[in-house]
Amino acid sequence: VVAFASDGGEAGDVGLSGALGGALFVSTVVAGVVAIVAARRGGAVIERRGFVRDVCFLLVALCYLLAVLVAGTVTVWAAACFLSLYAAYVRPPRLDIALLLRRRR
Repeated sequence: VVAFASDGGEAGDVGLSGALGGALFVSTVVAGVVAIVAARRGGAVIERRGFVRDVCFLLVALCYLLAVLVAGTVTVWAAACFLSLYAAYVRPPRLDIALLLRRRR
């Protein structure tokens, strides 16, 4: 983000395109290959809650990135927002695992 925001030229467009392209690649090609391999092994179940969480956090992260690119500068608050978004993304699955382990005991 810093490299894209500091250039001042067309780099902001490239940065956003790169993030969107990466997200599109992962959500289509990688997910498609995983689905094909899982189908050959008897199928797989996708947890709805986790899938919705991933999609929502991806969209929020892309909106954060767009806001930084539009502003043209990376501030401490913008960096803190990205870190807090990551913490909020990681926390629910960790809590689910901790609760599951506690129930098994």
